[in-house]
Amino acid sequence: MRGPKAFLALLLLPCLLAGCSLLNKAKNYNQHYFLKQQVAEIEAQLLASPPTLRPPKTLYLYDEKGTYQQQLSDLLHRLPTNDPLSQRVAQLLGDGLALLEGATDTLQQINAHLLMDNPTEASRLLALWSNPDPASQAVIALAQGDTLTTIHHLEELLKQPKSPLAYRAARLWHHLDASAQTPLHYLSRKSPSPWERFTASVDLGNNPTANTAEEQAYTTYRSALQKPDTLNLQKATEQLLQLPESEWQTAALLTLRPLLYQQEQWVTALAIQQALPTEYHADYPYLLLTEYQREIKLLQLYQQPSPSPTSTSNAQTTASPTTPADGSFRSKWGNVANVDNWAMQQSTSFRHTSSTLPTKPTFEQYQTTLRHLHLTLPQH
Repeated sequence: MRGPKAFLALLLLPCLLAGCSLLNKAKNYNQHYFLKQQVAEIEAQLLASPPTLRPPKTLYLYDEKGTYQQQLSDLLHRLPTNDPLSQRVAQLLGDGLALLEGATDTLQQINAHLLMDNPTEASRLLALWSNPDPASQAVIALAQGDTLTTIHHLEELLKQPKSPLAYRAARLWHHLDASAQTPLHYLSRKSPSPWERFTASVDLGNNPTANTAEEQAYTTYRSALQKPDTLNLQKATEQLLQLPESEWQTAALLTLRPLLYQQEQWVTALAIQQALPTEYHADYPYLLLTEYQREIKLLQLYQQPSPSPTSTSNAQTTASPTTPADGSFRSKWGNVANVDNWAMQQSTSFRHTSSTLPTKPTFEQYQTTLRHLHLTLPQH
């Protein structure tokens, strides 16, 4: 009895092993399919995302803004290095070293060196390759400072309407020459980014309907550039400052800042200066706006509508006086430590405090402050 059972078990063993193998294959297949779907979703999101305002390292799709770095890094670690999908993920990640380590063709090697900011080696590989690639040629020429050759290769790509690189070529061309109409026409019709289609249409003067606050702000901003009078510039600035910080919003504020400064619209120029990211705060002469913010605050108080008599009466009733009426030094400044140069130090800090500003400056104070800023703040 034991003999036949043992024989039957031996017969069933290959079936069991085959079944386990099939289960493992199915499990690996399902896992790979899931990872492939995740990569495809990230690709679709990258395609539809608004463009950056910086030239790309390569025209082949990658995460230029770094939005999906963590997700892509996790995917790369879960894939075998010899899996073709891992090269695709390394490209999307913008990881030139990972792409180079698993590269299976010359194009991947070229892209890897471009992602590592090594256009010299990419150019050498491209010269040895029998298949010229306009996308790589364009980026290498740009890295070498040859803008005309770059645009020539970008034109080649736009003549290939089915190429997935065409819209990225149009985007780079527009970045290099904002007045060129060909890339704008292409982007307004075929860009996978709804925001880019809208902005390109506005730049062409087509006046598309603005459905969001961001689209309305962009429309107003472009109108202000075409007619940069005080009212348009202030309106554009107001709408831009209501938006969350973004790359294009910062670029727009940086464009408006010198226009407002030149027109001596100090209040609006200071609002931009304070809203910009910190790295722009030291730009000369705009850093002086912060130095003179007390005077500019006085201008703002004068330009604001006067409060109603009721609110003024209530404010006077509830507010307690901060300075005694006798005008003596001690009543004004309190008990002051006996240190050298106290008066000079107090005078310096006095500029940066708004506690002494009047509730509503007089016309004379307003005019005097305007003249003072006109004579003090340097022009370009």
